[in-house]
Amino acid sequence: MKKLLYTMIAAMFAFTACEAPFEPAADPQAYPQEDARTLPDAFSVTSVPGIEIAKVTDELVAIAKLGSSPLPEDAAFGPFTVILDGAVTLDADENLKVSRAELQEAVSDLYGLKPVPRTMKAVVKSSVQIEGQGFKLASNEFDVTVTPEAPVFDEHYYYIGAANGWDNTDKTYELTNASGSDFYDDPVIRVTIPAPVDGDGNRVDNWFKIAPGVAYESENFWDNIFIGAAENGESAYSGKFVMAHNDLIGAFNVGPGSEEAIYYSITLNLLDQTYEVKALNFPDHLYMIGSEFGGWDWNSDSVVEMTPVLHNPDWGAEAEGQFWTVRYFTAGEGFKFNSKKEWGGDFFALDINDGYDAHDGNCYVEENGFYLVHIDMKRSMVHVEPARVYGIGDCFGGWSAAMDGALFQADGKTLKATVQNTGEIRMYVESAIATSDWWTREFVFFDGKIAYRGNAGDQDRVKVLKDQTVILDFNAGTAEVKGEGEAPTMPENMYIIGEAVGGWDWGANAVDMIPVNSQEGQFWAIRYLKAGEGFKFNSKKEWGGDFWGLDNNEGFTENGGNCVVAEDGVYMILVDVKNGNVCIEPAKVYGIGDCFGGWEAGSYEFSVEGDKVVGTTSTTGEIRLYAGSKAATSDWWTREFVFFDGKIAYRGAGGDQERVTVEAGKKVTLDFNAGTATVE
Repeated sequence: MKKLLYTMIAAMFAFTACEAPFEPAADPQAYPQEDARTLPDAFSVTSVPGIEIAKVTDELVAIAKLGSSPLPEDAAFGPFTVILDGAVTLDADENLKVSRAELQEAVSDLYGLKPVPRTMKAVVKSSVQIEGQGFKLASNEFDVTVTPEAPVFDEHYYYIGAANGWDNTDKTYELTNASGSDFYDDPVIRVTIPAPVDGDGNRVDNWFKIAPGVAYESENFWDNIFIGAAENGESAYSGKFVMAHNDLIGAFNVGPGSEEAIYYSITLNLLDQTYEVKALNFPDHLYMIGSEFGGWDWNSDSVVEMTPVLHNPDWGAEAEGQFWTVRYFTAGEGFKFNSKKEWGGDFFALDINDGYDAHDGNCYVEENGFYLVHIDMKRSMVHVEPARVYGIGDCFGGWSAAMDGALFQADGKTLKATVQNTGEIRMYVESAIATSDWWTREFVFFDGKIAYRGNAGDQDRVKVLKDQTVILDFNAGTAEVKGEGEAPTMPENMYIIGEAVGGWDWGANAVDMIPVNSQEGQFWAIRYLKAGEGFKFNSKKEWGGDFWGLDNNEGFTENGGNCVVAEDGVYMILVDVKNGNVCIEPAKVYGIGDCFGGWEAGSYEFSVEGDKVVGTTSTTGEIRLYAGSKAATSDWWTREFVFFDGKIAYRGAGGDQERVTVEAGKKVTLDFNAGTATVE
């Protein structure tokens, strides 16, 4: 009998008869009874040490160490296969060797290319033929540990060069991939840098290397593996890079100082070890054309002019080269873009594209609906996503972004939302690729037309009543407000907060304003204010609903969302919520009645001395005082006050006050900040 040696994996094989047609035996038997056969159980396997693909030089690699077992000479094995993690099947020879290339591909498919050991569960399957009868074979599980072949990458890479003065502490310009995943899964990394300039602002050549993150933690920054050029001064805008010790590679010089680019986009493919540099000049305008947007006719009024995302780094709005639009799109209808209204230079994709199909030279969405198109020229991205339009501010109950209940809902080819509170409406679109706050993608409406903020300052406002519905038609560019809504409820209180009144703590610094008697929604206060110190208002002692101005504002300027006055002085502050007015003016305080010799309003004005207001009585009598205001809509007594025991007492919304008698010729000094009055 011939003995065959066979190598098996893991523990013992389990044998099961192959499925095949057979003729059942019945009495009397058609065939003689065969003797029972017992198959050997001595097939054994042991795992091999971990396999490092980079160190395998042959085309085949053994996936396990094999034992041996005698079989009858009439036994013949079928082909072997190896199953990895129940997901990948590899062909193996009789020594259980598999293709090095196929093993590399299998591990990278399962776990990615990162060159770290990956342990997988494996089984071997085969079959055996003994005297014409077939049996299926399957081993028990065993471990296979494989390290895929790939370059060793750092977790972070940074531009260092002329744009940041070769500063090895500056990590401003990090190269990242679009997905945010492991570099072995997504090896294309990018960064955009400003065109380098010298200390006088003159353009210089763009010399640079790419530094690994580990260098910034090293004792010697330059003693690390960098990415650079094979020849120092390489100026080609694309080609192969070298990854080696810094001393062994040169620097790129891509982007001459004579070029008129304002930015450079640098892209590396870490696996292919290729680079590409693009000179960037962002357009002032960007347009969208398509079968639904102008009918492919650039002269059509229906071509969409996209809106710039507000870019002003001084305001915290870093969004240069970004444009957006919201439109209702029909599936299968093509569209594309250009920086001018003409053919030539038009595009349907950039380096990074997501949320849409791109083919036949156009963009397409898969389903009908509202979409945001957000294009970032600086990052070379075209991004499309289902539009998320939100309201924010007084009308929607707060200033948090993406609030529940503030999302506009689709209604056919329009979007609509019901206003929660009476107030000034503000709206914006969310974006998954945004680099700046919500207000950089803001819009309002006037006279039924949507008005986009773009790259401009704060917009005027339109008031909408509680329970009214706002309907937006982006394709037509229109807005409609439906429903009567509820008349606004006037606040019962008003407070001042800010640096100008001592600080920004609502509990410790808030100043109570005085209700104007019989005038719903009107409040006043007199305060000594310093130039440039901010303050604002709210109807409650808390953040949310605070404001610096209303529809009509006079006597102050807005700075950073706060009121400021131009000069130090004592000011009369009147807030009229009902009529939408905030009026701040140098204070005018008057006496009236017996102490001043008459009842003619506006005849007996006090003077301002420093931070106090001073007047002198002319006759003995009951003193009565009031504050004047050019924005007043009611008689003097509605802003009246007196004093008791050295404390100013305001009439407010109450009835006639008690009186204090003051003799003729007395100097009355009022300190409104301290709330005191002296007579001498």
